[in-house]
Amino acid sequence: MKSMMSVVSRTLGSVARGSDDRQAGRRGRSLARWASLLPASLLLSGLLLVAVAPFVAPLAAPVSASCGLGCGSAGDWPQYKNGPAHLGYNGAETTLSTSNVPYLAKAWTGATTDVVSSSPVVAGGVVYVGSNDGKLYAFPVGCASGGGTCTPIWTGATGPGAQIGAAPAVAGGVVYVGSDDGKLYAFAVGCNSGGGTCSPIWTGATGGGIDTAPTVSGGVVYVGSTDDKVYAFPVGCANPCTPLWYGATAGGVTSPAVAGNVVYVGSSDDKLRAFAVGCATGGNPCSPIWTGLTGGIITSSPMVAGGVVYVGSWDQKLWAFAVGCANNGNPCSPIWTGLTGAAIYSSPTVANGVVYVGSTDHKLWAFAVGCAINGNPCTPVWTGATGWSITSSPAVANGVVYIASEDSKLWAFAVGCNSGGSPCSSLWSGSVGAYSDSSPAVSNGVIYVGSSDHNVYAFDLPLDRLVLSPSNTTITAGGSQAYTAEAFDVLNNDLGDFTSATTFAYDTVAACSTNSCSPTAAGVHTVTGTDGTATGTATLHVNAGAL
Repeated sequence: MKSMMSVVSRTLGSVARGSDDRQAGRRGRSLARWASLLPASLLLSGLLLVAVAPFVAPLAAPVSASCGLGCGSAGDWPQYKNGPAHLGYNGAETTLSTSNVPYLAKAWTGATTDVVSSSPVVAGGVVYVGSNDGKLYAFPVGCASGGGTCTPIWTGATGPGAQIGAAPAVAGGVVYVGSDDGKLYAFAVGCNSGGGTCSPIWTGATGGGIDTAPTVSGGVVYVGSTDDKVYAFPVGCANPCTPLWYGATAGGVTSPAVAGNVVYVGSSDDKLRAFAVGCATGGNPCSPIWTGLTGGIITSSPMVAGGVVYVGSWDQKLWAFAVGCANNGNPCSPIWTGLTGAAIYSSPTVANGVVYVGSTDHKLWAFAVGCAINGNPCTPVWTGATGWSITSSPAVANGVVYIASEDSKLWAFAVGCNSGGSPCSSLWSGSVGAYSDSSPAVSNGVIYVGSSDHNVYAFDLPLDRLVLSPSNTTITAGGSQAYTAEAFDVLNNDLGDFTSATTFAYDTVAACSTNSCSPTAAGVHTVTGTDGTATGTATLHVNAGAL
């Protein structure tokens, strides 16, 4: 027992500080494996007995006036967990549902040159994701179909030898991303094309590496650093940028969540902290409004919903604290806790009265938001098993929960799949080539997730057929006819206008000019539209012109 505990101690002491839900990729894998392989009693005792020293770091859509900075157009997923509060929910998603998710297939992959632990974000028709090769990648959302390979529109490089282990954030025409070279980078969304390299608008230095996702809210970018601090930078910063303020902890800092003029961060000193958004200026330090003590290290990012802050801990519990539970830096007691079977790196997600969180016990857990009071423990509504540890965070949209696992798969479960703590069967799972610490993003009928096989994956409903319009029309020789293509899936769901992704030809051999066809011979011609394996046809009559 003593020798095993010494191994656990060395493992915990040597692992670099995690990013969002252990999204630091290779740097967080050893602990995830220990969490899933060791007996729960041994793991818990190890977490409580081992003294852990501070870790050492190894084209945009218009912004809604009502929502402000930090959100994109309807259907986008512009920040980690889809917004400053880290809800992890997309209420605008209507294409994917429990009825058609079983038909999901790989739409495309976008290659980088290293592990993609970063969670993708989506804004204005572009997917942004970081890689451990130190680059930010921008891929067009419809860049390929049928499992094809995409090339980026542009890339933005950070420091030499640096890694990007967490999600970027898009707001106000700027993409913000942290690097473990210690800097926060700001790139213009349309800064290059054709795969070109972009230079940042500005950079802001912290005192350590950045392996957490920045959060944008109210004209401020908040980000955690491995120097045990959370920093606040103005969005319209000069270059180089200096922070407005910082808040110190006694351990590694997670990605901040922002709600109700309060910034919440978890820390490896076992505490959740709440800071006021305008708590200082001129780069001065802030003191927390309150703290919430858990029973273990926090690498889970907080999530705020309905007046409650939720966060996971290595003590195997999901913790729920009231947002105004104390002041003057005083400690808070939890409203309730939810016990899982192993350490939690995953950041919780809430939707329709249920909180979802992954655990290194290989399960997705669902708890009711008001399941207990006075700090009492809760029992889950249901659990969903995957094939290995979960360090990813759930994403919920239109009745479906998506989560990645270290078994090299992306999983989908129905939100109401069971009750009474019973296990659920998955609706679908899709291969992502290798283990995934990345958290999925759900946007406009597509699921995006990163993988340690160096790729970002896009899954959507495969096209079954195209309907061309007009279906039957007549022109005079020398004229032309423009067509549109509407796509449908295997369940006859209308997937929308796919004209720009469709190749048009007439009589199977003569290419049209984009979507405009101009046969010169009089007679009846068949126009065919093709997108991957999906096709559609229309009839075009050509009358002879005047002699």
